[in-house]
Amino acid sequence: MTGTNTDLRASQGSALLAMGVVLTLLLSACGSSSDDEGQSVTVETPMGTVSGQTNPDGGVSLPPDFPEDVAIFPELSIISAVATPSGHMVVGHSTAQRQRIADFYLSEMTAKGWQSMSPGMASPTMNALSFKKEGRGASINVVDRKDGKTMVQMTLMPTH
Repeated sequence: MTGTNTDLRASQGSALLAMGVVLTLLLSACGSSSDDEGQSVTVETPMGTVSGQTNPDGGVSLPPDFPEDVAIFPELSIISAVATPSGHMVVGHSTAQRQRIADFYLSEMTAKGWQSMSPGMASPTMNALSFKKEGRGASINVVDRKDGKTMVQMTLMPTH
């Protein structure tokens, strides 16, 4: 029975995180113009509240319950932040070089007690980093964009 409950919680967490991804995409697609506040939405689900904010120009705040032990690159302009009962998603961009950003996350997440799960997989246009700490996982993708900026996509969720 315990395995079934764990599997159910993992499925629910994955479903909420998937909803967060959809919410992020919907927020990003809500009109090409933006104001100082961007777009925000809150959805009540049977598993809890999913809320997010986006602004393609940046300036989005992290959710109030965003973990303090998760590093955020200082030059990151956050364009989207979503909070679900099972985790968080943050998307931002920077003019800093991809490798500099990846090196920051590798160093700072480790300094904050996170264990690197890989040396950081890299391709010519992306670094994929993963970390774990106290039953939580963090996946951070650092991607070169065609406009010369670097995008950071971060997902935080419980591990089971």
